[in-house]
Amino acid sequence: MSYEAKSAMRWGAAIFAVAVLATVVLVIWNVRAHKSTAPNNSTKAENTAPAARPSSLPALANVSQIPKLVPGDTCEEAEKALGKPMEKDKFSRTWETKDFVITATTDSTCHLAGISIAVITGHKALMADGLILGATTLADAEKILRKPLIEPSESVEAAEGHWSATIQFGPSPGMPFKTAYSAYSDKADSMNHDPTISDFKDLPVTQYNLETVDPHSQTK
Repeated sequence: MSYEAKSAMRWGAAIFAVAVLATVVLVIWNVRAHKSTAPNNSTKAENTAPAARPSSLPALANVSQIPKLVPGDTCEEAEKALGKPMEKDKFSRTWETKDFVITATTDSTCHLAGISIAVITGHKALMADGLILGATTLADAEKILRKPLIEPSESVEAAEGHWSATIQFGPSPGMPFKTAYSAYSDKADSMNHDPTISDFKDLPVTQYNLETVDPHSQTK
């Protein structure tokens, strides 16, 4: 083989090697480029995912939880849930926290007969039925509670100089009590008409009352 032929073969092999090397470098660069962009997309997804979550969940973290108490519970059970009452006598107990006040009437055997819960003005408290005293409106409360409870009734009155509207539900299966939710207004006197339930529907529920239909028929 002549010198020229050998030289041509060497040049051809060198060119082929350079082409292969360039291809390998290009493939490696593409792989690295793909990897470098993938975490950015993942990070973006991680950063945007929490924004899609309901904002109500973290909001409830700072809302006080009201222990579930029902007529028939003993004074001992109530104190276990709420601590020692601030006030008590033979037929009542009162507990007060920074957010709400609970007053319970009791029978001669120290079983709860009726329970009243009032949220302190400007505060909020989450009840076991999902309503937030001080936040859930009377209209929303009626929508939420209409399904599990029956026979709602509505009333408006001016007890002790303060206008209030109340929705009340009678006993139903699994809930053998009378329940009432009330909203208060200090602007009712300035209205140019007698207040009706509609005037209170957008106001927050601030008080809850629960009592047995017949206290003597309830057993623990």
